[in-house]
Amino acid sequence: MERHPRAAASGSDIERRRDKLEPFIAHYSDFEGARGLSVLEIGVGMATDFVRFACAGARMTGIDLTQATVGHARRRLALEGLQADLRVADAEALPFDDATFDRVHSWRALHHSPNTRQAVSEAIRVLMTGPVVHDDHLVILQGLRFQLGHAVR
Repeated sequence: MERHPRAAASGSDIERRRDKLEPFIAHYSDFEGARGLSVLEIGVGMATDFVRFACAGARMTGIDLTQATVGHARRRLALEGLQADLRVADAEALPFDDATFDRVHSWRALHHSPNTRQAVSEAIRVLMTGPVVHDDHLVILQGLRFQLGHAVR
């Protein structure tokens, strides 16, 4: 599928702005390091990270609470000529077996869950590596700790 020039520029603009506002995300997320890995993104939102992981060669699965958001992510993937598994789902009850993913990624999403503890427990449950807080495996808890640290300050 051919990318529409405006769509490609729009996606690039979003990523450039995001990198300027939050320059640590690329290092923190290690998109290129996810090549060949199975990655779940909880809260795909505008699909910025989702597309970056997919472009880097990760096998992507993503969830969000609304069909509208999942639909937007599907359109972004189509414009990039990428495919992935996108679903409407709740982070507090992930529809995946235990130990399904190499990585779980969530940025500015889990802390919005009514039961954040349950959502984090679910993220750990679906990780192949278990509850290891490490950049290479558990970006989700690292990001959550960062977000909560900023909220407390």
